[in-house]
Amino acid sequence: MASPDPARLSLNTATIREQWGLAQAIDGCARHGIRGIAPWRDQLAAMGVKEAARAINAHGLTVTGLCRGGFFTAKDWQDDNRRAIEEAHALGAQCLVLVVGGLPAGSKDLEGARNEVNDGIAPVTRNAAKADIDGFELELSAVPGEGWLVHAGIGYLNAEYTELDPSENFTTDLLSLLEDNKLVNTPEWTINTGLQYAANLSSGQIITRVNYSYTDDTYKDALNFPQLHQDAFGLLDAFITYVSDKGNWEASLFGKNLTDETYILSGFANGLTQGRVSANLGRPREWGVSFKYLFGE
Repeated sequence: MASPDPARLSLNTATIREQWGLAQAIDGCARHGIRGIAPWRDQLAAMGVKEAARAINAHGLTVTGLCRGGFFTAKDWQDDNRRAIEEAHALGAQCLVLVVGGLPAGSKDLEGARNEVNDGIAPVTRNAAKADIDGFELELSAVPGEGWLVHAGIGYLNAEYTELDPSENFTTDLLSLLEDNKLVNTPEWTINTGLQYAANLSSGQIITRVNYSYTDDTYKDALNFPQLHQDAFGLLDAFITYVSDKGNWEASLFGKNLTDETYILSGFANGLTQGRVSANLGRPREWGVSFKYLFGE
């Protein structure tokens, strides 16, 4: 049976909090080829936001979410949620997960609790625009012969603003948000392919795999600063792994971003007050060796 592709995974760090701290989880994701990570804020506080952001960017990981904001029944929920938003921004997180909390003490008003969630979100976010997002995804996996595994996927996304609230001020920096602006991180086309071959030996198994992913051009901010426009790019990775006959240890030689593409993961622009645009770049071409040993049965 073929192993799952770790590049398609994201690790929620709550699942390994008894074994690893956040620094170890970041290193572990990079070592095992897992591209995404979703840290929890208590682990983030223990490591430090700046240090965590530096380590995540250095390893080329994507923060798929930060856990958690919410708990709107707590006394300090407003300050805590503002801090959560700031931390999510510092990490370049794709989302902030909200655990909204339960009913107030002694209450059975479920509808009122739902309204409280809406009221809790409203002070820090506003729905000032409407957008349409539609598209499709197709995936294919095939086993063309013994030991072979082929995977391919393609996605199309059509994302556009349809309405801006005229009562809102959308000139928040040197640029203005317009209806023809591109939404953040919405590539029109994405493609991923993988080819794997596993050969059985008398003393174990050799697994070779090549992955390629293509991402269409995107903007990394809502105002579409040209410095935060990422052209379409592709990433090529390759792995060769030896697994012992007992399956209790394995060694891998890997190469990532073999074509040495330069690409933006996330960015921030403040041209008006700070006169700068900053971007977090993906990792350059790298080679490495990993070893894993399973203790016990």
